Amino acid sequence: MRQKITAGRLWGLISPMVLYMIVQVVVSGIVTFGIIFAANFVLHDYATFSASKIGMKIAEENILLELLISQIITAPILIKWLKDDINLDKETGFFKKFKRTSAFKFLLIIPFGITTMFCANYFVSILQMFMPEFMIDSYVGTSEALTSGPFIIQALATAVGAPIVEELMFRGVIYRRLRRMAGVIPSAIIVSLLFGVYHGNWIQAPYAFLLGMACVYVYERYKSIIAPMILHGTANFVAVLITFFATISGESMVDQQITYSVQDLIVLIVFVIITGILTFLLYRVINKKVVPEEIN
Repeated sequence: MRQKITAGRLWGLISPMVLYMIVQVVVSGIVTFGIIFAANFVLHDYATFSASKIGMKIAEENILLELLISQIITAPILIKWLKDDINLDKETGFFKKFKRTSAFKFLLIIPFGITTMFCANYFVSILQMFMPEFMIDSYVGTSEALTSGPFIIQALATAVGAPIVEELMFRGVIYRRLRRMAGVIPSAIIVSLLFGVYHGNWIQAPYAFLLGMACVYVYERYKSIIAPMILHGTANFVAVLITFFATISGESMVDQQITYSVQDLIVLIVFVIITGILTFLLYRVINKKVVPEEIN
């Protein structure tokens, strides 16, 4: 029996995102203020304006570090909320216990995550060819932030922290709560749309939607929040590596002007088809090898 939609339950869907945003704003403010204060202290009063500019520049270059701190703060809260929701499900009869899937089968998620990432990426590249300039520009600031700071911070914030916190938030808390009211398929679509909008730009949004749908799938198949964390982390880590090597070679990951040629479009369509077929084959393997077994 599904739960009724109420204002309180709708707030329960939004509150995890609000919490994370508030934590990020507070952490960013504290770090930025601290850096500016330190710069003023080192350079003394006679260079206050210059010190503030230097402090702001340092803060901007360490956005991913601020994000990592926010993730460390937010994760325990989301874990508690998830545990509370599971306990509530047990009390209300929504909870179902499943036999634990072997660790070896979790390895199937890694290639599935890689092919999903490439398929979604090529698909978005096709969309990007037809996007107006303002949509492409919406990603420029995010792209610069994602490539700022040392590689280790990029990897930790993007490929470790983000998958843990975002999966706890979107699949662990929001999706589980929504599923009680709307069922699996509508909840999967809605939470994936929210996941796309959450990224805040036109280029990442469709990519995040497709990745979000894949995350819901493995979450339901493995009956474990670890599954979408692995998929999300794999996709993000490969993306970080690609961006890192592209940056070293001097290439930009976001082209301000994309060549509108039939040849480019055909190549991208071929890549989407190839990676799509590989993703589908891996999906079939997971479907066959990973079968949730409910424990009475």
